[in-house]
Amino acid sequence: MPISFTRLQEYLNKIGPTAGNAPHGKFWNGSYQDFVSGNVPGVDCEGAQIPIVNTADFEASAFLTILESADGFCDKPQMPAFGRKVTQPGYSIKLSDGSLVTGTQILRDIHEWLAAKAPERSEDKLS
Repeated sequence: MPISFTRLQEYLNKIGPTAGNAPHGKFWNGSYQDFVSGNVPGVDCEGAQIPIVNTADFEASAFLTILESADGFCDKPQMPAFGRKVTQPGYSIKLSDGSLVTGTQILRDIHEWLAAKAPERSEDKLS
């Protein structure tokens, strides 16, 4: 079963605790609808807005690519800009329930969430 949007938000807040200082801010802390249908605020790709979730190809969503790819996305470096990357060996975060989640598991969970068409709750699917 895929993670919920709330769990995704917790992951992103732990991965990018200083993102509030970035041009895009902590855009994932808005509403679910804004996340799945909105654009990354404050940044563009060659003058075009960047959809947060690519509903034509969920797995090609910019927020996943920039976390996962050492090449970053559209001439922007892999995120977070400062600090450890999710892809680094030994990376993990501690969640509010006390559980420890590795970077590998985080990426697996995000892939699964996107493959399920980005559900708000773990039992839903985006229609």
